[in-house]
Amino acid sequence: MLLLYRNRELIDYILKISTTFSLPNRCFCSSSVQKEKKLILSDFIEIYNRDQWSLEILSNFIADCIIQPDFISQDEECQLLQEIEPHMKRMRWEEEHWDQQIHLYREREQLKWNINNQKIVERIWRTSFPNSTRKSPYVHILDLHECGFIRPHVDESRYCGGIISGLSLLSTSIMRLVHTNPQLSNICKADLLLPRRSLYRLTGLARFEFTHEILANEESNFRGKYVPRQRRISVICREFPASQNDVTSSKPENQMKIIPQSE
Repeated sequence: MLLLYRNRELIDYILKISTTFSLPNRCFCSSSVQKEKKLILSDFIEIYNRDQWSLEILSNFIADCIIQPDFISQDEECQLLQEIEPHMKRMRWEEEHWDQQIHLYREREQLKWNINNQKIVERIWRTSFPNSTRKSPYVHILDLHECGFIRPHVDESRYCGGIISGLSLLSTSIMRLVHTNPQLSNICKADLLLPRRSLYRLTGLARFEFTHEILANEESNFRGKYVPRQRRISVICREFPASQNDVTSSKPENQMKIIPQSE
């Protein structure tokens, strides 16, 4: 009992020191001295059964899962949508993704952007990825219908690399992460609040040892409160996989609409 009590004390301490933390203004990964922003972790993450998590899993999860609210301004969101929307309106809603992971969606990849939006994409890269990252030139744009949702899944690193970073447009949403180990799946679960115009970053344990999903509108709750989830567009950046496979190969998941340049 004494050991359990001390473990709970340590877990509370980890959450306490991680609740308010300094995030570099320019890069999650940068070690250089930069102007810092204060983020309140507890505002954006709900950890279930936290006293039953191991210290190692909990500390790694917190380090590997980052949310930066208000990453872009309202004006920047509008200018992104002005470029994205015309392409999306020409596409039909798909009921099911080829791998059954997504329901009611449209998606495509974009290579080139107008000057202002290119600066936003570059800011995502500077913020979420180390300078040494070999980045994919294609930005994945996923348009999720108000009645759509993303089912629990784990991305394969051989296709997507070790880091994924997404910008949320149009709507706030809830991302749920659940440990893939059947013995831990009922214990290690967390919900992330992804506010409109926020940027999230997943890597390491949070990316590859937890499934992630976007909850349907009727299930969209955070800390017992309903969070309406409307149509949501995510602008997603990924690095090349470690094997440096060509992301434009004939893999099924890369067979999506590619827009070579902005129109």
